[in-house]
Amino acid sequence: MDLVAHLKRQLAAYIESDQIFVVALSGGIDSVVLLDALMQLAIGRERIRVVHIHHGLCDNADQWLRFCQTLCTGYGVKFNARRVVLTGL
Repeated sequence: MDLVAHLKRQLAAYIESDQIFVVALSGGIDSVVLLDALMQLAIGRERIRVVHIHHGLCDNADQWLRFCQTLCTGYGVKFNARRVVLTGL
């Protein structure tokens, strides 16, 4: 199955409109592949926003943040990261 073609069919109504696409980018393979597929749809960088939540639950959290920033810079898409403090764990 061609992932990009499938995504294009699923999002056709949104692609034809002027909707903004927001991707929750963790830095894991699933969200990275989704962002890459959206970029391949050529809907325009200005219509894609990326959000990353830095939860600090893992020693690699800072590395994931840097990876996501670097990836979005390379794609030329708007990137917004938020650090959260989890309580009651």
